[in-house]
Amino acid sequence: MRCRSLFFPLLVLALSTSPSIAQLTSASISGKVTDASQSAIPDASVTAVDVATGNTVTGRTDGEGNYVLTGLLPDTYRLKFGKTGFESNIQENLVITVGERATVNSVLQVGSVSDSITVQADSAAVNLQSPTVSTVIDSKLTQELPLNGRNVLQLAQLAPDAGPTATGPYNQGASRPDLANSYVGASGGRGDSTAFYLDGALNEDVLTQIPNVFPDPDAIQEFSLDTSSFSAKFAGLGGGVMNAVTRGGTNQIHGVLFEFLRNSALNGRNYFATAQDGLKRNQFGGTIGGPIRKDKTFGFFSYQGTTIRQNPTSSATVLTAAQRAGDFSSDSNQLVNPTTGAIFPKNYIDPSLFDPIANKILALLPVGAPGTGLVFYTSPLVENDKQFVGRVDENVTSNLHLYASYLYDALSEPAKTIPNNILTASNASGTGINDYWQSQFAVLNTTYVFSSKLTTTVVTSMSRRTNLAKSAPGFPGWTDLGANIPNLVAKGYSSLPLTINNYFSVAWDGIYEIPATEGGPANQWTWVKGAHTLEFGGDILWSKVIKNQDYEGDGSYTFSNDLSGDNALDFLLSKPSNFVQEASYYETPSRMLPAAYFVDTWRVTPRLVLTLGIRWNPFVPVFDNTYHQAGVFSPAAYANNIHSTQYPTLPPGLLVAGDPGVPARGIDSNYHIIDPRIGFAYDVFGNGHTSLRGGYGMYQDQMTANMINLNYSPFNVSVSFTNPASIENPYQRQVNPFPVVKPTPPSTPFQIPEAAGPFVLGMKAPTIQQYNLTLEQQAPYSSLVRIAYEGSSADHLFGAVEGNAAVYNPAETQKQNVANYNIRRPMGTYYQGLSLNENVGTANYNSLTVSVQRQAARGLTLLTGYRWSKCMAEADPTGFNSDVYATPNPHDDRSRCSYDTKNQFKASFVWELPKSHFDSSVVNAVLSGWMINGLVTFRSGQPFTVLSGVDNSTSGIGKDRADLIGNPNLPGGRSHAQVVKAYFNKAAFTANALGTYGDTSRMFLTGPGYSDIDLAITRSFGIPLKSREHDRLEFRAESFNLANRVNFSNPNATISSSSAGTITSAQDPRILQFGLKYIY
Repeated sequence: MRCRSLFFPLLVLALSTSPSIAQLTSASISGKVTDASQSAIPDASVTAVDVATGNTVTGRTDGEGNYVLTGLLPDTYRLKFGKTGFESNIQENLVITVGERATVNSVLQVGSVSDSITVQADSAAVNLQSPTVSTVIDSKLTQELPLNGRNVLQLAQLAPDAGPTATGPYNQGASRPDLANSYVGASGGRGDSTAFYLDGALNEDVLTQIPNVFPDPDAIQEFSLDTSSFSAKFAGLGGGVMNAVTRGGTNQIHGVLFEFLRNSALNGRNYFATAQDGLKRNQFGGTIGGPIRKDKTFGFFSYQGTTIRQNPTSSATVLTAAQRAGDFSSDSNQLVNPTTGAIFPKNYIDPSLFDPIANKILALLPVGAPGTGLVFYTSPLVENDKQFVGRVDENVTSNLHLYASYLYDALSEPAKTIPNNILTASNASGTGINDYWQSQFAVLNTTYVFSSKLTTTVVTSMSRRTNLAKSAPGFPGWTDLGANIPNLVAKGYSSLPLTINNYFSVAWDGIYEIPATEGGPANQWTWVKGAHTLEFGGDILWSKVIKNQDYEGDGSYTFSNDLSGDNALDFLLSKPSNFVQEASYYETPSRMLPAAYFVDTWRVTPRLVLTLGIRWNPFVPVFDNTYHQAGVFSPAAYANNIHSTQYPTLPPGLLVAGDPGVPARGIDSNYHIIDPRIGFAYDVFGNGHTSLRGGYGMYQDQMTANMINLNYSPFNVSVSFTNPASIENPYQRQVNPFPVVKPTPPSTPFQIPEAAGPFVLGMKAPTIQQYNLTLEQQAPYSSLVRIAYEGSSADHLFGAVEGNAAVYNPAETQKQNVANYNIRRPMGTYYQGLSLNENVGTANYNSLTVSVQRQAARGLTLLTGYRWSKCMAEADPTGFNSDVYATPNPHDDRSRCSYDTKNQFKASFVWELPKSHFDSSVVNAVLSGWMINGLVTFRSGQPFTVLSGVDNSTSGIGKDRADLIGNPNLPGGRSHAQVVKAYFNKAAFTANALGTYGDTSRMFLTGPGYSDIDLAITRSFGIPLKSREHDRLEFRAESFNLANRVNFSNPNATISSSSAGTITSAQDPRILQFGLKYIY
C-alpha cells in the first residue's frame, strides 16, 4: 500500500480557494455593558486575550451597550471592559469552548480607567444564544477520564442523548472505520447519520460515513457533540455533529511522555473463555508544544504507538462427534434422504453417504460439544498501530491568524490462524484476514479579522484512508478440495466461504484494496450588524473511492433449505441451497457536493434571541467515475417488456445509464433543496440564570459510497443459483460464464434468471426533521441543570425490499416449495432474488433527558445525564442491501429500532482531592496529589428478533419470524448459568405457519442490560528540581468494568437452532491498566 502525500492537493485547493472559506470551530462572545444603574454604556472597549498564545480580539459596544466578538479559537481568555470615567472590569479564566456562543455581561463602576476590578468568570454559564442541544467535552475530561484504548470517540457518548447503535460500547467509536463499527447514534439517528468534524473540516470515511481516525486524547483540545437543532453551518445528516479541535502550541513549552500497560494476568476472565486471552497491550508516546516565535508562531507534535498481542475467544455451533458418525438421534425432526425422500430410521445416517469434500471440511473443523454443538476457540490477534499528529499556528498580524494540522495513522493486523480450524480464517473471528489501514487527514485554516464586526475564515481539508485486506494463506480453497469450479481469486488467497444456517459460517474470500479520499474548501463570513449576527458561506465536498475487489471469486455455498430436516445433514449429503461466484470488479464511486447557508442570530430584545437559518443542501448521488454506469429497475419497463438499449440481453426492467428516462447517475440529483433551521433562546427572568430554548430543523441524508454496487449484470459477471447439483459440481445444470472480459461487452449473454440489487427508478433524498425544547438553570456549586425534550421523524429513508419474493403454493409441501423458488416468483422467468433499493423507510424518535454539568470548580468536574427514549422504524440499515426487509411489505416490519434503549444513565467525574494541611510534612506528602476519575454507564438492553429459522413463508427471503404460543419471559433473579442456558422461554415459540412470515414483530424481545464502571486513580509527584518545579510525574491505575460485571450479548434467537435462547458471548471482564506520565 503506497503512502501518497496530501500536501500537494492541499496546496492546489488552497490556491484555488477564495478568501471566504468556512471555519466551524470558532466561537463568539457577546453581551451588554452597563453602569450601576443598568444604563447602557456605548463605545466601551472590549478586549479578549487568549491566555496561552497572547492572541487578541478587540471590539466596542454599540449605542445600546451591546457587543459581539467573533473568530475566537476555543481556549481560556482574559476579558477586559473599559470606558473613560469608569473603572475597568476584568474577567479572568473565561473558558470558551468549540463553536460556543458565550454571553458575558459587564457592569462598570464609576472611577478611573486605570483602576480595575478583577473577577473569576462563571464556569456554569447558561446558554442564552442558541437553540442547539450541545454537550462539550473539555480537555480536563479527555485527558483525565479512563478511556478504554485511549479512544476519545468513546466520550461522544457522554452526551445525554447519544449512545451506541449496536450491542457493546467499546466496539463503538473505534476511531477507525474497520468493520464499520464506529457508529455513534444521536437523537435517534441511524449510526451513519452523525457527522464528525476535526479542526473545522469533515473527517469521515466516505465509504460508510463513520469517523475516520481521530487523535489520541493528549492531542485533542476539546470537542462538542450537538444532538439536536444544530446550525445550518454544518452539513449534518439528521443525527448529530461532533466538532473537535486539536491541541496547539502556546508561549510555554509543554508536553507529556506516557506509557500504558495491560496484561491478562491482572484481568478478569471473560465469562465464556476457557482460559485467559493472553492480552499484552502497550500504548506509548508523547507530545510537545511550544513557541517557535513568542506570540507569533506555535508548534505542537504528538506520537502514539500501540501494540496488542491477544488470544480472544470466539464461539460457533459445529457438528458433534455423534453427528460426524451419522448419529442425528438428538434431532427432534424426522430426517429424510433429500434425494429419495426415504426417512432415516431413528435419524441414523450411513456415513458412507457423506460427500468426500464435506468430509475434508470436517477435518478442518473442531468437534462440537455433545447436545449443543457449541465450540469455543481462541486464535492469536496481533495489532500494531502508530499515529502522528502535528499542528502549527501563526499569528501573522493582529488581524490574520492561520494554522495547519496533519494526522497520520497506520494499523497492521496480520492474519494469525490456527491449523485445522477454518473458523479462524474467517473475518468473523477478527483474526482471519491480513488487514492494513492507513489514514491521513490535513487541514489548512486562515482567519482574517477585518474589524470587530466582520470576520472571514478560509479552510481547505483533505481526508484519505486506504484499506488493504487479504485472505489468510494456509487453507485450501474449494478447487483444492476437489470442486469443479474456476478459481478466480489471486493465487495463494483462496478460502472456503461457507454458511450452514443455524450452525456456522466462514465468511470471507478474496482480496481488496480500497483507497477513499474526501475533502475540499468551505467558507464562512461573520458580520455583526446592529442586533443581527449574520453568518453565511458555503462548502464543496469532493469525494472519490476506488474499489478493486475480488469477492466470492472462489465460490460460496449456503445450506439453508433444510431439505433433509437439518442443514448440517444437507451439507454432509452435498445438497447446497445456493451457490454464488463472482468475477473481480472495479468501481470508483465519486461525487462533488456543494452547499451554502445563511444564519441570522437576531437579538430581538435583551432577553430573546432568534436563530433564523437556511441551508441549500443539494442531494447529489455518488456515481461510478470510471465506467459512468448505474443500474436501475423500472417496474413500468418490466410490465411493458422494455429491455435496455445499451445491453439488450438484460432482462426487461433492468436499465442502465444511457437508456431512455434513466439519469446518468441512476438517481436524479436535486439542486432545489433548501432546509430551514430555526430556533429561539429566551432569558426567562432576565438575570442570565434561566433559559428556555427550542429549535426545529430539516436535514437531508446522502448516499454513502458503499451504496454504489456494480457487482451485478451488466457491470460484472456473477452467478447465483439455487439448489446446485452438488458441492463437487455446482455448474452441472448451469452455464459456466467464466472467465469474463472487462468491461462487459453489450452482447454478453447474462444469466437468466438474474439476481440483482439495483436502485428503483425515481429515488430521492431522505428527509429528517428534528425538534427540541430545552430548559437550562444555573445551579449552586457552579453547576448547570438541563432538562430537554428531543424528537425527530424521518421519511423516505434508504432501504432494500425483496421485489421478487416467491409466492407460497398451498398445494405443495414446504420442502417442495423451497425446491422451486424461481418457478413461484412473480418475475421468476427473468429474475431470482431482486433486492430493490428504495425510499421505503420511516422512523420516529422521542426522548427526555436530564443532565447536570459542573466544570472544574473546587477540584470537581462533573457531567451526568439520564435519558428516557423510544425509537420506532421499519428497519435501520446503514446502506443499501445491508438489511433487506423481512417481508415484501416494509410496513410489516415497523417496530423498535435495533439500537432502541429505553433507559440510559451516564456519569463522568474528575475529582482532584484537596491538598493535605496536616502539621506533618510526611503526611502531607502522602495524602496530597491524588485524583479519582470515573465513567459510569447503566443502560437498558437492546431488542432482538426471534427468527423461525425455517423458510415456511417459502418466499426465499430467509427472515421468517417465529409464531408466539406462550409466555416468552422467564422469572427474574436467576443465576448466570441459568440465564446463559435459557435467556428466554423458547417453548413459547414455534415455527411460523406455512405461507406466513410469523406473527411476532421485528425486535420482539429485549436483550440483557448493560452496566459498567470505569475508574482511574492517579497520584502526581512534583519534580524536586528548581529548574523543573512546574513538572510532575503522574502514576495512573485504571480499571475498566471495575465490578467485573458480566454484560451478556443478545442470545441466539433462531428457534430451529439447538442453541436457541442460549447466550454465547459477553463483553469484556474487568481489565486493569497502569500508566505513567511525565508532564512538563
